[in-house]
Amino acid sequence: MNIPDILQYMGLIERPRAIR
Repeated sequence: MNIPDILQYMGLIERPRAIR
């Protein structure tokens, strides 16, 4: 897992609307 991957993953969980 890379740093950007974790940020995106956390962002997706915290903000489900960020999926798109």
